[in-house]
Amino acid sequence: MSYQPLSELAIGKLIGDIRVRILLKWFGINFKKNQMITFDLLLMDEKGTVLQASMTKTHSDSFDSNIKEGSIYVISNFKVTRPKPSFNVISAPYMITISRETLFVQIELNDLIIPAYHFEFAEFDTLQSRAKNNYILTDVIGLITSISKLSKVYVSNNPKQVARRIVQLKNLRGEMMTATLWGDFALIVDDQLIGQGTNRILILAAATVNEFCGKNSLSTCSASKVYIDLDLPIVADMKASYKLSMIVEDESSTASFIAFGDVGEKLTGTPVSRLALIGDLDQYILPEPIKKKLIGQKTLYAVNSITKDTDFEEITF
Repeated sequence: MSYQPLSELAIGKLIGDIRVRILLKWFGINFKKNQMITFDLLLMDEKGTVLQASMTKTHSDSFDSNIKEGSIYVISNFKVTRPKPSFNVISAPYMITISRETLFVQIELNDLIIPAYHFEFAEFDTLQSRAKNNYILTDVIGLITSISKLSKVYVSNNPKQVARRIVQLKNLRGEMMTATLWGDFALIVDDQLIGQGTNRILILAAATVNEFCGKNSLSTCSASKVYIDLDLPIVADMKASYKLSMIVEDESSTASFIAFGDVGEKLTGTPVSRLALIGDLDQYILPEPIKKKLIGQKTLYAVNSITKDTDFEEITF
């Protein structure tokens, strides 16, 4: 059976069945009135196209308990409509509207490759245009540089105290951003991470952008997701961002060595997270503590050749 790609859907066009993975599901909540207004999904098909789907509160009861994040479904009898006026988690020209007539049929396909996550990461210096404008929510990724202790505060229209934790993030450009995690999201970040020197990477998805005294910050909302050290290539790249180039010599000759990730951290004795905090760090100049630890020292190396040349007079290890 053939299925219609999400990229071929359009408003007013004949619609076929779609086969997608449910990446996320969440409730859209009006916090001013403290009530649920929509039930939303993020869908991805096997071509990598992503769409948001939404249904009203009155239709959600029959779907929520039967729809599982990460599972694959064939969906039929839906409508293609314009995006919501606010709180969209992706940038797309249209979305799917679900009604009581919409059918979800879960299927098991082990050979169907559809990623489990989708992010549209924004650079910190572009968030000004999104401040107080929640048409599209914001995804960011950064190194955790500080974490506050868990606190509980009163917020408007809620008679109960709400858990809160403030996290400072740093991106690869060295730019800083404050993120406030509310409610259950504050509990995802454990107190044991406070003061740790390890390089922990946090992804905050579908956050709102706020502005106070000319500074931008991020906050979780009902659509948000928080991940720490998620198993993704971009996270691995940030965690293993050590690339230490060295010229070494013995009694016979010299060679170029490159140490990556944990090996580079072990040689220098300095975690990536501490290096990230050094202002104006020059990638071609070693900080003095590392220079003293490495230059002139004798070390026994176990190496692998990575040269692709046939010129054995210039080999990199």
